[in-house]
Amino acid sequence: CDEFEARAIVDLLKHYRWQDLSLVASDTNYGTNAMNALQNLLTLEKAMKFSITSSAFFRASSHLDQLNFISTLEILKLSLSRVMVLVCEGKCAKPFFKSANKLGLMGPGYVWVVSDAITAN
Repeated sequence: CDEFEARAIVDLLKHYRWQDLSLVASDTNYGTNAMNALQNLLTLEKAMKFSITSSAFFRASSHLDQLNFISTLEILKLSLSRVMVLVCEGKCAKPFFKSANKLGLMGPGYVWVVSDAITAN
């Protein structure tokens, strides 16, 4: 996620007036850099006051069967946020969303904004 993508995500959040949100990312360079860029842009945004109710990282493993998202998703669930921004590698997205669905973080009332690495996969 580069500066242009982070800016596009912030613009999308502004357009829909989604002020209270949670950020979640993989603990890779990609996820860490994206999280930093998003937090900086959201903090500096003048037109709208954003509230990041939680931010969390999950450990990205090269073995998909070793991915565990439960503790990260519990943080999101406790935040009571309904708008989530997920930045991770595409291979992590499907198992992440399966776990999110099991915890009731999908469906009506929830919005997930994802990075292009997920949509391109």
